[in-house]
Amino acid sequence: MKNYLFYFKKHIRLSSPIVLGQITTVLIALSDTIMVGNYDTVALASSAFANSAIFTFATFGIGLTYGLKPPVANAYAAKNLSLCAKYLQNGMLLYALVSTLMWLGFEMAVPFLDYLDQPPSVVVLAIPYYRLVALSIIPWFLFLALQQFSEALTKTKVPMSVNILSCVVNIILNYLLIFGKFGFPELGLVGAGVATLVSRILMLLVMLIIFFGLPFFRQFIDFSVSIISKETLKKLLNIGVPIGMQMVFESGAFGVAAIMAGWISKEALAAHQIALNIAFTTFMVAVGISQGTTVAIANLVGKNNLKEIKITGRSAVYLIVVFMAVMGGLIFLFNEQIPLWYINEAELNAAEIVEITMQLLIIVAVFQMTDGIQVVSAGNLRGLEDIKVPTAISLFAYWVIGIGGGYVLAFPFGMGVTGIWWGLCLGLITSSILLTWRFESKKI
Repeated sequence: MKNYLFYFKKHIRLSSPIVLGQITTVLIALSDTIMVGNYDTVALASSAFANSAIFTFATFGIGLTYGLKPPVANAYAAKNLSLCAKYLQNGMLLYALVSTLMWLGFEMAVPFLDYLDQPPSVVVLAIPYYRLVALSIIPWFLFLALQQFSEALTKTKVPMSVNILSCVVNIILNYLLIFGKFGFPELGLVGAGVATLVSRILMLLVMLIIFFGLPFFRQFIDFSVSIISKETLKKLLNIGVPIGMQMVFESGAFGVAAIMAGWISKEALAAHQIALNIAFTTFMVAVGISQGTTVAIANLVGKNNLKEIKITGRSAVYLIVVFMAVMGGLIFLFNEQIPLWYINEAELNAAEIVEITMQLLIIVAVFQMTDGIQVVSAGNLRGLEDIKVPTAISLFAYWVIGIGGGYVLAFPFGMGVTGIWWGLCLGLITSSILLTWRFESKKI
């Protein structure tokens, strides 16, 4: 037990700034959802639709940036600073290209949003917001690359500080622009989109100032043509693409779940968005622990200290199980109060949205521990650069079990949106079992 306490402290020390950075991302999403929900329930459904349409695919690019962390952490532990610089510079060029192409793809997809069988009022309101959020992924992906690099060097407080600044700016702009306060125009959902774009541009600018201004970081950004390397790009793609696909399978499952919820009613879609927001909040803490254990295990590999890998990975899983168990209990206890944070009770159909949300939050409470286990186990495997098999596991768990099961329960069995979420719950349970087995079966 004393051994595990040592590793718990180690994980908390490394991961706490990462977790705080992830929490700021949650707070931004939370403020968007609460403020938009209190502005208008149709706007809430529109934001759910737009975000699902974007993030189903944008998570691939996010995962691609995550591919920077394991090789950089490994190289840094081996004291190979020139290789770290090569990974950063090649990565920034790669992510700039991918994010620009992705934005163009989102723009080209606008005429096809009408064909996703959503209520017309939801689609019309969603499009301007969709375009602003789509544009914001360019500065966001570049910031994420710098964040992953900084965290791989164990300089986790730098991106945490930038995330906190961005969160404060986003919340203030949301309040000013959604509701039209202090002389600003009342833009509603569009105001939330403007706030997202501005805050993400700010994140990138501040991070660039830090990298060019501090000597420790400046040593990695002496750009030259000769440092661009096909071998390095291939390495980043070999790690990043499977991670991106793994994240697409998970986020895509929740995105398709949102579309299926929209087939049922706009009330079901709004309830889905609230439940997803709560699930996302606790999930991002697990993501922070997962990224921390990726760095810890990659560092052990770089130092050739293989005997500590298993206990490092297991202790991270045990830590997140305790946290998620507590969160599941709180969500269960307060499932009647939580929907009221998001909904103006004077709105038409507010009571129906609250009732559906309460049912979904019970399911969210049930899958908390398995959600934490699966994401931290994936982080353990990324530290070992074991990516391809976990990606196949994600495809099976989220799409065959999660979406397939959710569709059957929702429609043939008539369970509606709760059936969709029980399917997702089964997918997360499957993923947690298989990823844990994969890590434990590794011969190190």
